[in-house]
Amino acid sequence: MPHQFSRNQPIPVSLCRTSLKFYKIRQVLMDQFIYLIPIVIVLFFIGLWILILKILSVTSGWTKLAERYPYEQTFSGEYYRFQSAIMNKVIFRSSLNMGMDVMGLYLIPMVFFRLIHKPLFIQWGELVAEPVRRFMIQVYRLRFRSCGCYTDCL
Repeated sequence: MPHQFSRNQPIPVSLCRTSLKFYKIRQVLMDQFIYLIPIVIVLFFIGLWILILKILSVTSGWTKLAERYPYEQTFSGEYYRFQSAIMNKVIFRSSLNMGMDVMGLYLIPMVFFRLIHKPLFIQWGELVAEPVRRFMIQVYRLRFRSCGCYTDCL
């Protein structure tokens, strides 16, 4: 049973020494680990960013497309930066780089998204493009023949 102290009764010296030891230990630990707090915060946000990228990659269908249409080389055709696309309701607003040549369409996201989103190269024979109007803007819906999925390119 814990001992109860009243306001007028002095606290025993042994209890003061114990609490002082814990205070000193806590202070030493705080002094040593205070420098780790910024590192932990940065690592937390990096992990959160990777998790968000993975969720976006899976829900947009980019992961499935990267399995079917991987591209490991450097692209040498005509190149357009800051393009937009909508893939399965995930909006890539001004964050895609698109390239075109006689062989097909090259898609690669901006640097901050490349950790999870791998470059794609889709041959022209795999694509069907149809014009669609979205809010007074002419866009093209690209359908992929082999997987049946589509994307709207602005």
